[in-house]
Amino acid sequence: TFWIRQEQGLYGCHSVSIKFAEPATWDGAIVKVNGTSESRTLLYSSFNGVYKTDGKHDGYPRYVEQNKENGDPFMRTIGAVIIYCRDLESWVFTHQDIYKSIGVDIAEDPCNNWFMKSSKTLSYDLIESAKDDWEMWVGTIQ
Repeated sequence: TFWIRQEQGLYGCHSVSIKFAEPATWDGAIVKVNGTSESRTLLYSSFNGVYKTDGKHDGYPRYVEQNKENGDPFMRTIGAVIIYCRDLESWVFTHQDIYKSIGVDIAEDPCNNWFMKSSKTLSYDLIESAKDDWEMWVGTIQ
Protein backbone atom coordinates (compact mmCIF):
# COMPACT_ATOMS: atom_id res chain seq x y z
CA THR A 1 0.00 0.00 0.00
CA PHE A 2 1.30 3.41 -0.94
CA TRP A 3 0.14 6.66 0.60
CA ILE A 4 -0.34 9.71 -1.60
CA ARG A 5 -1.37 13.25 -0.81
CA GLN A 6 -5.11 13.60 -1.45
CA GLU A 7 -7.59 16.42 -2.02
CA GLN A 8 -9.38 16.00 1.32
CA GLY A 9 -7.52 15.08 4.49
CA LEU A 10 -3.77 14.58 4.29
CA TYR A 11 -2.95 11.16 2.81
CA GLY A 12 -4.89 8.31 1.25
CA CYS A 13 -4.22 4.89 -0.23
CA HIS A 14 -3.02 4.56 -3.80
CA SER A 15 -3.69 0.81 -3.64
CA VAL A 16 -5.26 -1.73 -1.30
CA SER A 17 -5.05 -5.51 -1.07
CA ILE A 18 -8.35 -7.30 -0.59
CA LYS A 19 -8.82 -10.82 0.76
CA PHE A 20 -12.38 -12.08 1.15
CA ALA A 21 -13.05 -14.67 3.82
CA GLU A 22 -13.79 -18.21 2.70
CA PRO A 23 -16.33 -19.58 1.87
CA ALA A 24 -18.20 -16.42 0.86
CA THR A 25 -20.36 -17.42 -2.10
CA TRP A 26 -23.44 -16.09 -3.85
CA ASP A 27 -25.62 -18.60 -5.70
CA GLY A 28 -27.73 -17.05 -8.44
CA ALA A 29 -25.54 -14.10 -9.39
CA ILE A 30 -26.52 -12.82 -12.84
CA VAL A 31 -23.32 -12.62 -14.90
CA LYS A 32 -23.08 -11.07 -18.35
CA VAL A 33 -20.91 -13.25 -20.60
CA ASN A 34 -20.45 -12.46 -24.30
CA GLY A 35 -23.54 -10.26 -24.29
CA THR A 36 -25.89 -12.78 -22.63
CA SER A 37 -26.86 -13.05 -18.97
CA GLU A 38 -26.71 -16.31 -17.04
CA SER A 39 -27.05 -17.39 -13.43
CA ARG A 40 -23.81 -18.49 -11.76
CA THR A 41 -22.29 -19.11 -8.36
CA LEU A 42 -20.02 -16.22 -7.45
CA LEU A 43 -16.97 -16.94 -5.30
CA TYR A 44 -15.96 -13.72 -3.61
CA SER A 45 -12.41 -15.03 -3.20
CA SER A 46 -11.98 -14.81 -6.99
CA PHE A 47 -11.86 -11.02 -6.43
CA ASN A 48 -8.95 -11.22 -3.96
CA GLY A 49 -6.01 -9.09 -4.98
CA VAL A 50 -4.76 -5.57 -5.51
CA TYR A 51 -7.07 -2.63 -6.26
CA LYS A 52 -5.50 0.64 -7.42
CA THR A 53 -6.94 4.12 -7.65
CA ASP A 54 -8.19 5.02 -11.10
CA GLY A 55 -10.15 8.24 -11.21
CA LYS A 56 -12.96 9.25 -8.90
CA HIS A 57 -16.61 8.52 -8.21
CA ASP A 58 -18.74 11.05 -6.31
CA GLY A 59 -15.53 12.98 -5.56
CA TYR A 60 -13.86 10.02 -3.81
CA PRO A 61 -11.10 7.69 -5.11
CA ARG A 62 -12.26 4.82 -7.33
CA TYR A 63 -10.35 1.57 -6.72
CA VAL A 64 -10.12 -0.90 -9.64
CA GLU A 65 -9.21 -4.59 -9.47
CA GLN A 66 -5.82 -5.39 -11.05
CA ASN A 67 -4.38 -8.40 -12.87
CA LYS A 68 -3.51 -11.11 -10.33
CA GLU A 69 -0.39 -12.21 -12.20
CA ASN A 70 1.47 -8.90 -12.25
CA GLY A 71 -0.60 -6.24 -10.43
CA ASP A 72 -1.06 -4.22 -13.62
CA PRO A 73 -4.44 -3.20 -15.07
CA PHE A 74 -6.31 -5.96 -16.90
CA MET A 75 -5.90 -5.92 -20.68
CA ARG A 76 -9.21 -7.61 -21.63
CA THR A 77 -10.91 -8.56 -18.38
CA ILE A 78 -13.19 -6.06 -16.67
CA GLY A 79 -12.29 -5.80 -13.01
CA ALA A 80 -14.45 -5.17 -9.98
CA VAL A 81 -14.44 -1.71 -8.39
CA ILE A 82 -14.70 -0.20 -4.94
CA ILE A 83 -16.35 3.22 -5.00
CA TYR A 84 -17.88 5.67 -2.56
CA CYS A 85 -21.60 6.37 -3.05
CA ARG A 86 -22.81 9.68 -1.62
CA ASP A 87 -26.49 8.67 -1.69
CA LEU A 88 -25.70 5.59 0.44
CA GLU A 89 -22.99 7.36 2.49
CA SER A 90 -20.99 4.16 2.08
CA TRP A 91 -18.16 2.51 0.19
CA VAL A 92 -19.40 -0.29 -2.09
CA PHE A 93 -17.89 -3.21 -3.98
CA THR A 94 -19.46 -3.82 -7.41
CA HIS A 95 -18.82 -5.10 -10.94
CA GLN A 96 -20.34 -3.82 -14.16
CA ASP A 97 -21.03 -7.33 -15.53
CA ILE A 98 -22.51 -8.92 -12.38
CA TYR A 99 -26.05 -8.16 -11.21
CA LYS A 100 -28.39 -9.01 -8.34
CA SER A 101 -31.24 -9.45 -10.81
CA ILE A 102 -31.99 -9.20 -14.49
CA GLY A 103 -32.91 -5.71 -15.62
CA VAL A 104 -30.49 -3.79 -13.40
CA ASP A 105 -28.60 -1.11 -15.34
CA ILE A 106 -25.30 -0.58 -13.53
CA ALA A 107 -24.22 1.96 -16.17
CA GLU A 108 -27.05 4.15 -14.92
CA ASP A 109 -25.90 3.98 -11.29
CA PRO A 110 -23.36 1.42 -10.04
CA CYS A 111 -24.36 2.25 -6.45
CA ASN A 112 -27.67 0.43 -6.97
CA ASN A 113 -25.87 -2.84 -7.67
CA TRP A 114 -23.50 -3.28 -4.73
CA PHE A 115 -22.31 -6.70 -3.52
CA MET A 116 -20.61 -5.39 -0.40
CA LYS A 117 -21.35 -2.13 1.40
CA SER A 118 -19.55 -0.44 4.28
CA SER A 119 -21.24 1.00 7.32
CA LYS A 120 -22.33 4.61 6.80
CA THR A 121 -19.34 6.92 6.69
CA LEU A 122 -18.21 10.21 5.23
CA SER A 123 -14.56 9.13 5.42
CA TYR A 124 -12.46 9.75 2.34
CA ASP A 125 -10.19 6.92 3.54
CA LEU A 126 -11.23 3.42 2.44
CA ILE A 127 -8.86 1.83 4.98
CA GLU A 128 -10.67 3.57 7.85
CA SER A 129 -13.96 2.04 6.63
CA ALA A 130 -12.39 -1.41 6.34
CA LYS A 131 -12.27 -1.58 10.14
CA ASP A 132 -16.08 -1.46 10.37
CA ASP A 133 -18.63 -4.13 9.49
CA TRP A 134 -19.59 -4.44 5.82
CA GLU A 135 -22.83 -5.95 4.53
CA MET A 136 -22.39 -8.73 1.96
CA TRP A 137 -24.91 -9.76 -0.68
CA VAL A 138 -25.18 -13.57 -1.02
CA GLY A 139 -28.74 -13.61 -2.37
CA THR A 140 -29.76 -11.79 0.81
CA ILE A 141 -27.85 -9.29 2.93
CA GLN A 142 -25.49 -10.81 5.51
